Amino acid sequence: MAAALWSAPAFRSDAWRPESVSLLLVPEAEAVVSDLIAALHSTARLFASMARELRECDGWSSVSSTLEVVHWTTDGHAAISGYVEGEKAGLGAVAWSLDLIRDGEVWRVDRSLNLNADTDDEQQTVTEMDAVEYDDSRAFAGDLPGLARELLDLPAPV
Repeated sequence: MAAALWSAPAFRSDAWRPESVSLLLVPEAEAVVSDLIAALHSTARLFASMARELRECDGWSSVSSTLEVVHWTTDGHAAISGYVEGEKAGLGAVAWSLDLIRDGEVWRVDRSLNLNADTDDEQQTVTEMDAVEYDDSRAFAGDLPGLARELLDLPAPV
């Protein structure tokens, strides 16, 4: 069972006030939060670095990258999405896509390399990597930059 992240005084209708609730993060929770933030920051830097590299390559244009929270609820559900994308001359739009889904206490990592060819309006999945799931946020944080690196190491279609 996970350690409580907050404590509140026992409820007494005559004594309880919202301002009397204090959030007391336990050291382990603070460490996990720090690990998650560091992993997300490292991943965003990897994406930005690859985008810079692609901008310097001949034949690439409209290159961008992002890593952002796209959905969040207070009941343990979140979605973080990231990508590096750009137009490759003579081929079309290429995107290395990363989706991080938090459902309760489980993290799921989905990764794919996608192509919107100049000759076709439909997105094609060039490579879909095996999904990875974690029920331990610290392990997830430790592995995330490496999982992102594996995705970005996939060569662009030719």
